[in-house]
Amino acid sequence: MEEKGNSDDVKIIFPLDVSSEEEARKIMEEVAAHVDMVKVGLELVTNIGVPKAMALPRSFGNDIFADLKLIDIPNTIAGAARAITRHGVQYFNVMACGGEKMMMEAVGASKDEAEKNNMPRPKVIAVTVLTSLSWMDLANLGIETKTNFNPSSFNPDRDGKNQFVASVVMKWAEMAVNAGVDCLLSSPWEAAAMHEKWPEIEIFTPGIRLPDSPKDDQNRTATPYEAVMAGSRGLVIGRPIRKPSGNKLRTQVISEIRADIARALVVL
Repeated sequence: MEEKGNSDDVKIIFPLDVSSEEEARKIMEEVAAHVDMVKVGLELVTNIGVPKAMALPRSFGNDIFADLKLIDIPNTIAGAARAITRHGVQYFNVMACGGEKMMMEAVGASKDEAEKNNMPRPKVIAVTVLTSLSWMDLANLGIETKTNFNPSSFNPDRDGKNQFVASVVMKWAEMAVNAGVDCLLSSPWEAAAMHEKWPEIEIFTPGIRLPDSPKDDQNRTATPYEAVMAGSRGLVIGRPIRKPSGNKLRTQVISEIRADIARALVVL
């Protein structure tokens, strides 16, 4: 049986986006030994509660990424960061659009709470522009930024509209880095630019799809190979595993993902 990969290399992060404990346990029985981390998000949390949702992956021996996308005034986020730290997760995320002070509070409160409880500090991930958002969505939100951002790693095959998205991602990422976060999260399209500017920062990318996987509601997607080549070291892969195409087993899909990752690592 193929086991988990080296977590110091490239992590396969599986989102446990289901609505019941029974369904979550059924899927975990199949995939837990094959993925490196489990992302626990709003769907499961709002159905079964935070303590049960966070404890479930741990019972299978998996690290936990608490995907709660925290955003509020800084004082409220500090309290939330303390609470999620006490659940013993390895990562949790905040929304970069909440601002630099808010992110600083999350980082500081989490560190302080971990020290008080003599436990490891979870890493803080800043979510930049959601992979479901296009340049038109940002424009409709009234977001404006300069579009002259053009690092050597930017893909010239993608037009100026997507360069506009990359410009927003980089602006928010810079705020997050200044706030002291450990990781940045964006689509794989912006990963190379972030890795070029902040090589010491861990980069997570959702929107990962195998060639035969539907895009669903994701606008900015890439294959595991493309994401790793761009600098991502945390691949968030949900629906291609949860709902495999072509009558594949979930474990077969994970094996294909690992093979695509390995192909990139050979090149690197």
